[in-house]
Amino acid sequence: MNDILWNLLLLSVPGLPLLLAFPPLHSRLPWFRYLAVTPAIIVALMSMTYSIELSWLLFGIGLGIDGQAQLLLGVSALLWIAVATLFSRKTSNSKAVNNLISSLFMLTMAGSFGAILATDLVGFFVFSTLMGYGFYGLLIAGDDLHHQTRRAARIYLVAMIIADVMLFEVLLITALVTENMSFAMAHQGIAQSDYLTLYLWLVVFGFALKAGIWPLHFWLIAVYRHLGSAMAILLCGVPVIIALLGMLRWLPLGETSSITTGVTLQGIGLIGLLYTCFLIFFEWLKNRSFTMITVYTMLLASGLFIIAIGTGLTDATTWIRYENSVYYFIALLSLALAILLALTIRLQQHHTTTTATQVDDNTAMWFERWPATAVAWAGNIGSHTLPEWRSGWLAKVNHLGLLVCVWKRSLAANERNLQGWTVAITLFLTLAAIITLLLIFH
Repeated sequence: MNDILWNLLLLSVPGLPLLLAFPPLHSRLPWFRYLAVTPAIIVALMSMTYSIELSWLLFGIGLGIDGQAQLLLGVSALLWIAVATLFSRKTSNSKAVNNLISSLFMLTMAGSFGAILATDLVGFFVFSTLMGYGFYGLLIAGDDLHHQTRRAARIYLVAMIIADVMLFEVLLITALVTENMSFAMAHQGIAQSDYLTLYLWLVVFGFALKAGIWPLHFWLIAVYRHLGSAMAILLCGVPVIIALLGMLRWLPLGETSSITTGVTLQGIGLIGLLYTCFLIFFEWLKNRSFTMITVYTMLLASGLFIIAIGTGLTDATTWIRYENSVYYFIALLSLALAILLALTIRLQQHHTTTTATQVDDNTAMWFERWPATAVAWAGNIGSHTLPEWRSGWLAKVNHLGLLVCVWKRSLAANERNLQGWTVAITLFLTLAAIITLLLIFH
């Protein structure tokens, strides 16, 4: 294949979804969602390393394909096909709303494909920003939008704005040290500059906020609770995965070492894992629900990812040896989250088909049952004791039973206050992390 055809094919991966975002075009094509994915599938199946430079676009944007990009592009294309199938079943009575959702769908797809193919910081920033705000539009588009969904979308929007401001500052810092904004040249320039530490932390916090990594995961849980199956798959496979990829490509891993930053990130990742384990434990005791298992898996995987990033910043040689494994980790994570989400929806549907009585019997928490059981057992023992002790014993047992009833009513009335345990655990683990790091450096 000659260069002209390769250029057209590579440009069509993000370009065709952008073109089909116009309502006059996609409204006339019944299979436009699948048509938009076709160039990405073709490029992912062709084993060839190729790149182009678009110097006339913005400050110069590069697109390229290699083995790592082919893997991620292929997985992303599969997820988009699944999401397109689910979206095709979700239609509105309003033609204008359908056109709006289709346009936002195409913009989000173009942004995700472009971010995977981007070979420079500016290109990745532009495409990821397009993807992020397109996804926000999908969150709030529709006739039957719930107020909780709108509130979660606003939280996501605030998080995206803060993250984009951080990453824009990274672009300005990079422009001070090098004129070439490609990943390779930017890494070399920033590794030898005085802005290295600031660059590292801005990149980490910016993409951690975009990916919902602990302790910046507040928007991820808020948004996930109010999503349907199609948007949930999109959340797992697009904003989160692209943010992890961005952190991987923007950081100068393998070019330089920063032991302090690396050890700190390893500590944050470890605490994130512990926090998620506590969250799973308390959530399971409280609700016995399958609905949040996917987002908890995301938090666990992101904690492992941060530990790997910290290891790469601590030892550049180790990172060079295992760099390809991290790309496989991201690709497998996106597929695993989609499969887990499908299984979760299936289990949740089966769970809700049981009768209310069975649900109450199965989901009653052990610490709600044992006080009444203990009081009844104590009363039976008291009825068989000596006559001179029986009346006093039963009086104390009855008093204890009244206290248990008061405790249960108070617990039911103040159930919302129990949500503060999540904040308390977070603060406790953060304090433990700070103390641990101080002991290490001391």
